[in-house]
Amino acid sequence: MKFLVNKLFLFLFFQFSISYAVDCIDSWYNSITTLKNENIMHIKGDIDILTNSETSSYFIEFYLDRDEDKIQIEFNSQILYFDKKKSLKLYKNTNQLYIDNPDTALCSMLFKLFDNGFKDDDFSKISAKEYLVKNKFNFDKIELSFDELCETINSIDISQNNLKIKLKNIHIYSFNPISKKDLFNFGGNYFEYDLRN
Repeated sequence: MKFLVNKLFLFLFFQFSISYAVDCIDSWYNSITTLKNENIMHIKGDIDILTNSETSSYFIEFYLDRDEDKIQIEFNSQILYFDKKKSLKLYKNTNQLYIDNPDTALCSMLFKLFDNGFKDDDFSKISAKEYLVKNKFNFDKIELSFDELCETINSIDISQNNLKIKLKNIHIYSFNPISKKDLFNFGGNYFEYDLRN
């Protein structure tokens, strides 16, 4: 009998943990419902990049075009661009443009996270407001930390090998479609390096 009670307790605890995680994720998605109807989401925040030897901190902006599956990220005088065919990295200070194969793991993770693409069982709860993403998209770890009301993501921690990235102070806005022509536009004279095979 004691074994059955323990088993029942573990089952109920596990079920409660899963449903609580889903409730928090659902609360966050509901808090950005009006923005999910926009074609382009504009996300601002701060980013800490930690390697073995140093830590760097920057202001960062993301633009997610859900109609055309494009992402543009701007930080530290760099512009990163991703779509299904290619990745671009533009260094504004040196006028260098690198073209590479698409980073499908990063694109999938960002679109799923900000477009309600995750399923209920994609998360595991590690504390009251912290969750791990189970499908890690080729990263070692992706951890989400929410505020008390589950309406704001306090931070996103991503680890891969000796690289740790922490996105914090995250704010999400709709984007004025009139300004869309200025986004995803890399016209100019650059020293161009095509690294695709």
